Amino acid sequence: MSLWTYLKNKVDMMLGMPEHLNQISQSIQVLLEKENAMTAELDTLQKTVADVVTAVDAAVDHIQALSDTINAGYTDPAALQAISDQLAAAVSKINAAVASTPLPAPLPTQPAAKQKKE
Repeated sequence: MSLWTYLKNKVDMMLGMPEHLNQISQSIQVLLEKENAMTAELDTLQKTVADVVTAVDAAVDHIQALSDTINAGYTDPAALQAISDQLAAAVSKINAAVASTPLPAPLPTQPAAKQKKE
């Protein structure tokens, strides 16, 4: 070890710099871990939203198709009953899907900012 390195280490120890730098390094590490966790949560949320949008689009298409079928066969009561039954089945499927989809966990609340005493 050179004299310069030895003296620098001694000065750093006396000034407490390594400990201070260690604390900063640990804080940065904690922040990076939190960022990674938040990124994973965001990815999951984006996938869930995309899945919901796809399901809504499919439901809208299905309802539009039923509407077109109703408009085409409004004179036949048996056909109208069959369409009504299809619509009831579709609504039941949508309700079951909504009921079985877990809600995401609520976001953590931020602690209130500390106010300085005057």
